[in-house]
Amino acid sequence: MRIVNTLIISCLFVFCITPHHVFSATNLVSGVYEQTSTGYFITLTVNNSTEEFIERLRVKNVNPSEIWGPPGWTIYQQTYIHYSVYWNASTPTKRIPPGMSETGFGFILPHEPGRLQCSLLGRDLLFTEVTPMFVPEPASLVVLAAGLAGMGGVMRRRR
Repeated sequence: MRIVNTLIISCLFVFCITPHHVFSATNLVSGVYEQTSTGYFITLTVNNSTEEFIERLRVKNVNPSEIWGPPGWTIYQQTYIHYSVYWNASTPTKRIPPGMSETGFGFILPHEPGRLQCSLLGRDLLFTEVTPMFVPEPASLVVLAAGLAGMGGVMRRRR
């Protein structure tokens, strides 16, 4: 009984004393998506605002049709229990250092993405969520630019 009590107290001590990092999604992972003929093309960027190297990114509860990553990162897809995608730095030199960012973590989903649950592994396991932002297709940007130019012309003519 004394060993069990000591173990419980030790676990509580480690959990309460060990610093736990909680970051908002904008600090650690950001994402964009665009609709294509094959689904929703999602690209994630890891922004390392921690004080440790990041060596793994995991996106939970996704079952993409296609996955890619930055050079030097291995990809693993879990297709049982939880559908997840993992990217692991293949060598220590590929880890993301503090203050730096890495982009190119991507996949295609058959449906519009909602909030994505992400975890990052460095010295600590960090959890975050990200809602990818929609990137309009180029034709929409041309129409927007033409509308703004037209409004500018009308304003100029009135003066």
